[in-house]
Amino acid sequence: MNKEEQKIWSILEQVSDPEIPVLTIHDLGILRKVSWQNNMAEITITPTYNGCPAMDMISANIRLAMAEHGYRNIQIHSQLSPAWTTDWMTESGKENMALLRPTENSALQKMVLLVRIAVLPKPDY
Repeated sequence: MNKEEQKIWSILEQVSDPEIPVLTIHDLGILRKVSWQNNMAEITITPTYNGCPAMDMISANIRLAMAEHGYRNIQIHSQLSPAWTTDWMTESGKENMALLRPTENSALQKMVLLVRIAVLPKPDY
């Protein structure tokens, strides 16, 4: 990874998820790849599920964060395969997700439940 790609990663690690603002797209493992070639940033993101409505907002937030740091020539790719998995979440993201208290029947509640089932230790009975 070159210095420009490291700088872009640092910028994008601060972009919050619009549905779970206490987590970043890096925490969730949505941010998959960054490359810098010929004065163009190519960014690959993966939705947490196919058809995720937040992807347009995530792309817009990425463009905004990049523009705030002087990057204008940006391509954002949405990659569906391999499918997102909780294995891609950072440890910090998993810990923060475990602390959330979503409202009943919200999309956040369903996401938190999915992550808790997948990543939290199983009780010993």
